[in-house]
Amino acid sequence: MTSQVAISFMHSNGYGNNFAVEQKKRTLQDLAKGIEAMLDECCAKDLSTSQGLGCDNMTAIIVEIK
Repeated sequence: MTSQVAISFMHSNGYGNNFAVEQKKRTLQDLAKGIEAMLDECCAKDLSTSQGLGCDNMTAIIVEIK
């Protein structure tokens, strides 16, 4: 995923804060669940057809800017 696709994934699945709409502050546990779901989405569904993409070396970082 590109950075923008990852942000859109988090927002569309309710894990991120949408600044256009008033929402509650997300907890670290909420964000961790979102990151887990995003990484699961990136995993190859069928290893034989993925040509090695989505099999390993995935990293996600949560950054809070105050």
